[in-house]
Amino acid sequence: MSKKCPKCGDEIPDEARFCKNCGHKFNDEGASSYSTLSNGKIFLVVIAIIVIIGAILLSGAFNHSNETGDATSGSDSLEFTISSVYGSSYYYEEENETDYTIVTSALFTKIPSDLNGYIVKTTYFDKNNDRIGQSTETLSNVIYDPKDIDYEIAFGYYNSYKKFDPDHVTVEITKEKSVVANDTYQIDKNKIEFL
Repeated sequence: MSKKCPKCGDEIPDEARFCKNCGHKFNDEGASSYSTLSNGKIFLVVIAIIVIIGAILLSGAFNHSNETGDATSGSDSLEFTISSVYGSSYYYEEENETDYTIVTSALFTKIPSDLNGYIVKTTYFDKNNDRIGQSTETLSNVIYDPKDIDYEIAFGYYNSYKKFDPDHVTVEITKEKSVVANDTYQIDKNKIEFL
């Protein structure tokens, strides 16, 4: 099932919180908070965030070489470099299932003064360049406080009960359906705990 965006008319999944093309936010009316919190998924998210933050704090080296400098804000330019991809798993004993999670971290060196209208699409691929999964979110949800962009920012969370073997990730940031910045990163499999 899908729904149409009232702003641009694009078809999007029913569970989408915003339009991937124009960034229009949808109300959560009628949405059940039970389904979001069922099966211990909130516990998984909390554990994954703690693991990721710990890994980011302990990680001092990046796999990408990039010019470093102070991140700037105030213009319409946008620059970032993917710095790492982390993966973890959590076993749900009651359901006898394992949930596999992967997340991307990036360092933003330039951000626009107005974060509204930008869409961040993170896509994970296997070694055959087949898409494993993707995450789409607004840039304003990725960067909460423009003053704190001197650090890696984690985004692009993807979860699956089916084990996957990621090879590379592509992050594409668009505004009004035009790509304004992108990066591709070869995943270090040593940082994916379930491989």
